[in-house]
Amino acid sequence: MTLSSRLRFFWLTLAVVFLDRATKAWIESRAADYFPHTIIRNFFNVVDSRNPGIAFSFLAGLSSPALRVILVGGSLIIIAVITWLLVC
Repeated sequence: MTLSSRLRFFWLTLAVVFLDRATKAWIESRAADYFPHTIIRNFFNVVDSRNPGIAFSFLAGLSSPALRVILVGGSLIIIAVITWLLVC
């Protein structure tokens, strides 16, 4: 795989992440009575569901700001390593 094709996938990945964040922001900006919102009848509904923890509400009861910093920092390190592996 050449560098230019890897960069194409990198930009595609960034676009998907941006679209994901944009749709989440759009959903969070709506009032609670907006949901569930039907897009395609009997097929596709938009719902608002929240998970205060990590995966399956793991660590949901902890509200330490240090934990948030550690999780965000760890995520950034993992993203940097994956990006480096894909581009280099």
